[in-house]
Amino acid sequence: MAGRPVTFLRAIEATLLCYTGRRDLPELVAALRSFFHHVGRPARLVIGTDGTMDAAGLAVLRSLPVAPAIWQPPDFAPPPGAPPVLVDYFQAHPLGKKVCLLMRAQELAPFVFSDSDILFLPGAAELAKRLSDLTAPGWFMQDCAFSLDRRMLDAGAPLAPGVNSGLLAFLRPVPFDDALNRFARLQVPGEFFTEQTIVHLAMTQAGCQPLPPDLYILQNNDQWLWRDLHVKPGTAARHYISSFRHKMWLRVRFNM
Repeated sequence: MAGRPVTFLRAIEATLLCYTGRRDLPELVAALRSFFHHVGRPARLVIGTDGTMDAAGLAVLRSLPVAPAIWQPPDFAPPPGAPPVLVDYFQAHPLGKKVCLLMRAQELAPFVFSDSDILFLPGAAELAKRLSDLTAPGWFMQDCAFSLDRRMLDAGAPLAPGVNSGLLAFLRPVPFDDALNRFARLQVPGEFFTEQTIVHLAMTQAGCQPLPPDLYILQNNDQWLWRDLHVKPGTAARHYISSFRHKMWLRVRFNM
């Protein structure tokens, strides 16, 4: 599947950044091919790995229609002088590596970051246009529920859905300093939503804006149903999180 020809509808002047491990390689291939076809050919493709990719997996990545630059964990390790808690998080947790990848990638802006479980759909021409909209420093997929690390938020902050770090667009570099300082002050290990909270704080403090939630879908209220209720003719992308990952493959295989 990885090396099959793909039709590029346009070229985009932005880098596409992804993060994956050996377990998620099939989903990543499907996600990348959907981006190539529905968004466009990126100026550059960068794939960060969590260190679990074997030689066969790397060969699959190199067979893609767009040749990737492959970054291994040492390529995006925490910068010198980083708080010890961040260094420990990077070494112990795959999502800690993702934080460091996003920090290192700020030098690539403008870039789109996509998780391996995002499918881009025919409405994704909207994303290609949005990459030239400089009214905000970046854009993010909005979560459908409160999915943040409360320990890092200001007391009394509204507990509303925030950034979902599965799909992000950085049009110019965004500082992560305050978010990292909040994490460092906790002096405790990161949890599952720590990474997403760091990204949420960095992007919202910089003035980044949510993508239209009716076009960039993260919803789980159809996870027990066979049909994919939320994808419409104009949908740009859907995030197929783990509780209904099977729907991603139904969409790829049967367009359901």
